[in-house]
Amino acid sequence: MGINSPKQSRPARTIANQKLAEGLNKHQALLSSVVVDGVQFTATQAVSELEEIINAADLAVTSYAAWIAAVQADLKKLESSATFVAGLRQAIMVAFGKHVDVLADFGLKPRRSVVRTPEQKQEAAAKAKATRAARHTMGKRQRAAITGVTAAAAAAASSEPSAPASPSTKSQQ
Repeated sequence: MGINSPKQSRPARTIANQKLAEGLNKHQALLSSVVVDGVQFTATQAVSELEEIINAADLAVTSYAAWIAAVQADLKKLESSATFVAGLRQAIMVAFGKHVDVLADFGLKPRRSVVRTPEQKQEAAAKAKATRAARHTMGKRQRAAITGVTAAAAAAASSEPSAPASPSTKSQQ
């Protein structure tokens, strides 16, 4: 991982490498050559190597920024063209709806037509009714008819001998 900490950010590494290059340029007379990993470098060669590292980091940053901009432009175009693409597909389906081979040329499949028998429709209705009963699903008017009972109202209702039926019992019948 080199001199720099592996957790250092790219901008921090770039700044550190720039300072190394500046220091080598400033003190080139005092440090004419260095040995790194068994290879001897002059100060000029070391600065050149640091500049290559800095340029690679800068290229990564600009490439990333260009990629982000391209992705955002793609998403914006996708969002703005969604109705056009859907309309075009619809127009092609209308024009060639029964011609499977022509639709395949456009990468489309014909719509499936589902024809249910009266027995299947009755079975589906019975199943839906059973599901509503099991989940206690109610319609808008049924929910509106249900009201809560406060403790004071419950005490008053228990002291009266003949309390009228509450709206919630009417809706459940």
